[in-house]
Amino acid sequence: METEKKPMAQPMHFATFKENANQSFDKPLFNVVQHDESVQVFDANRIYRTLVWASEGYEESVSIDLMAKEAVRNMYDGISSTEVTEALILAAVAFIEKDPAYGYVAAQLLLKKLFYEVTNESIEK
Repeated sequence: METEKKPMAQPMHFATFKENANQSFDKPLFNVVQHDESVQVFDANRIYRTLVWASEGYEESVSIDLMAKEAVRNMYDGISSTEVTEALILAAVAFIEKDPAYGYVAAQLLLKKLFYEVTNESIEK
């Protein structure tokens, strides 16, 4: 018996994300508490930039849009920036079964989190 292969979600490019960033989520905007206790409005562009950075080299294998939507589903008003990073890691991990490349993305995101904890600076350029 032959099984029919389902097409994988096509990865989107950063330009497409930038155009639709804050409009592509069903959830309303919410506030994020930063490390210095200041409060900022959620910025979907920042999430996309982080996922684009973490997915470098795996753009053809992973869907940044899929990971971003999964991460946002687990966010809430008053979430800390550390929890936002953890939500991104968990979103990537959720899709490892779909393609092992998501494991590399999750590893990059974890590296980003640990780098910040040690140096108090962002690893992203």
